[in-house]
Amino acid sequence: MMKVLRVLCPVIIGLTVLLGSQSYAGGPDPNIYACKESPQIFSPIDPPDFFPKSNNLRRKNGSPTLAEGTPMRIVGRLLDKHCTPVEGASIYMWQANVFGNYQGYYDNNEKADINFAGGGSTVTDNMGRFDFLTVMPEPYKNRARQVHFIIHDKNVGKFETIMYFPNNPANMDDPQFLSLTPEKRRVSVAQAYTDPTFPTFEDHTFFFPITLPVKAKYRGF
Repeated sequence: MMKVLRVLCPVIIGLTVLLGSQSYAGGPDPNIYACKESPQIFSPIDPPDFFPKSNNLRRKNGSPTLAEGTPMRIVGRLLDKHCTPVEGASIYMWQANVFGNYQGYYDNNEKADINFAGGGSTVTDNMGRFDFLTVMPEPYKNRARQVHFIIHDKNVGKFETIMYFPNNPANMDDPQFLSLTPEKRRVSVAQAYTDPTFPTFEDHTFFFPITLPVKAKYRGF
């Protein structure tokens, strides 16, 4: 059973990109997705046994040592089928490391990175936004480079999907990506953009909204 490892370190939030109101040139274009429903894609790789309660996969909680690999940031927004932000949903994310291996699936010890968290978690804010700091993953075996997400929320249930990377020819060799319709492929590919407000991740920031196929329940007043 998937568990969340509770820690004392704070979760990094600070999302500066707002859909439809970028404060700088080069921000993501929300019209590319236009609130199109995300496909449910189940991961062929089991999630980690524990998800740290942190959105920073570049280091393990309490460790000063960073994982190997190019720093990467994923910015997203969780919406329901009517394009309404889903607040307070738990987002769990996991991926391969810079050597193309998942935590617990190492082909050999040379492909392990003891400083890489392997997975992380966060909670959407009142605008449905979420944010992860990680490293660029390498592909695992015959799969295209990808990032896995599970959403848990009492009002919308559980949803799982996969983020693919733009301008990656390997996408067209990935069996799960090929099984999607052309429209579902488009919304499964993240949008790369430049964010000068986060210099470490400036050239490797990806926008990946997730639109659920259900209507969220809202609190009455």
